[in-house]
Amino acid sequence: TNFSGAARQDAAAFTIGHYGFAGCGSNGASHYNDFYQWNQTTNTWSAITSYPGAGYQYFPISFTIEGKGYVGLGWTGSGGATDLWQYDTIGGWTSKAVFPGLGRYAADCFVLGHKAYVIGGSGGGPPYYNDVWMYDAHQNSWTQMNNSPAGNLENTVTFTIGNHGYVGGGWDGTTIHSAFWEYDSTNDTWTSIASFPLSGGLGG
Repeated sequence: TNFSGAARQDAAAFTIGHYGFAGCGSNGASHYNDFYQWNQTTNTWSAITSYPGAGYQYFPISFTIEGKGYVGLGWTGSGGATDLWQYDTIGGWTSKAVFPGLGRYAADCFVLGHKAYVIGGSGGGPPYYNDVWMYDAHQNSWTQMNNSPAGNLENTVTFTIGNHGYVGGGWDGTTIHSAFWEYDSTNDTWTSIASFPLSGGLGG
């Protein structure tokens, strides 16, 4: 079934069980903090409580850890946000530990176990960021990790396979990149892997 909210881009999304959640974002003229739940079993959308965070307009981060969704950071209309919120299907939205780095949007993240790794992003234009921050959901705390060797980028591509995270592509304000890197959380190290094979790079 088609999304039941207003059409938009730069949104947030996460999964809990057989439910998909999507919201926030912009259509270029209007900005939205509303959020919706899609039920895979009934193939229906329904509105849930709107996102209470500040950075709903463009590119907040979003991820799932242990059956709970998270949304945070993003663009406020005047700068990058630093707040993080957890969504529980029973209790709704709960404020979590504030991101200690510079406020930003268009950051990306991957999840390893109960930890999310947030990479790069923009504070409003180049030069972008290459710092990496780990959010521990058990401790509700942030820790800065080694910087991303991919460079100062926004809108990279991230994913997880096994116990490793991956980041690649991205936009530096001039060029769309194609390099990819593998992250090992056991020793906080990055290793170069094969680049994205198509010309023009990926992301951005």
